[in-house]
Amino acid sequence: MCEEEIQVRDSAEYPPVKVCEKNPRYAMAMLSNIGACNSEMSAVSLYFYNSLIANGKYERHFTRSVWWKCTT
Repeated sequence: MCEEEIQVRDSAEYPPVKVCEKNPRYAMAMLSNIGACNSEMSAVSLYFYNSLIANGKYERHFTRSVWWKCTT
């Protein structure tokens, strides 16, 4: 039922970062993704907080799912 895992790797290093000038549009896009009310960090924080307050209460629902069986 689980799909075969395919690993893709490249031994080459990342190229060096070259900054030519400041880019305010890029900075605003990054800031909105990290610090806005509906940002990715807000979602991650909410998931983490919910996992703490749930304290395993709903674990039995996850252990029955196909996703859980494929990832454990």
